[in-house]
Amino acid sequence: METTTGGVMQLDEVGLRQSQLTQKQKIVKTIFVDGQSFLVSGVGYNPHGNIYYDRQPIDPWLLSGLEECLIAGLLCNNSQLVNQNKQWQAIGDFNEAAMIALAYKAGLEPSQLSASMPRLDAIAIAEFNGMATLHDLTPTLKKNSHRHHVIYIRSMVDRVLERCDWMLNLDGQQVLINLPKIKQAIANMKEKGLETMILIKKDVPNIYQNLNLIDLNSELIFMGIQGISAVA
Repeated sequence: METTTGGVMQLDEVGLRQSQLTQKQKIVKTIFVDGQSFLVSGVGYNPHGNIYYDRQPIDPWLLSGLEECLIAGLLCNNSQLVNQNKQWQAIGDFNEAAMIALAYKAGLEPSQLSASMPRLDAIAIAEFNGMATLHDLTPTLKKNSHRHHVIYIRSMVDRVLERCDWMLNLDGQQVLINLPKIKQAIANMKEKGLETMILIKKDVPNIYQNLNLIDLNSELIFMGIQGISAVA
């Protein structure tokens, strides 16, 4: 048996019961970052497929803004994928499982990523039908000595965009947010029957050890949207 997880929660073989598994599947079909749309191939929760731009497969690692959107979807996540009898199935939330499968398609490895960016805290955000997680970036050595932590937020409600002044471009740099273009992208996805998962971040000092809803009111940075479809 093979398991993958987007959070710190682990599943042992003894704890796995058939009643926990479900045949219902979802898949991330499109990603929107910095005004650009990327298509995703694959079948259900199978973590194999490609990400395409302009009909050509791309390496997400070459686009820092896209990569961080995928990392956020993987880490701001409490669900798991299980490969049992050659069938990939979800334990937990169907949309979260779809984001884990997408991260695998980009070459991200959940256990390695969780070790390099360990989770310190997590809270549910009922207002946005989502959650937030706090991670320690110290092991990655990507941040300066004063800002070692990051908050990742996922929301299915576009009202969260009102708290964002900035967004990440494809190079991973902060630029002024283009709200009209983002809202149009959300409308386009919904017209195609996709659920929209909005991914946001906030860089915070390393004194942060716990999350509070007040932390999510300002200085938020829009990263991207993952458009999720049910598998027929």
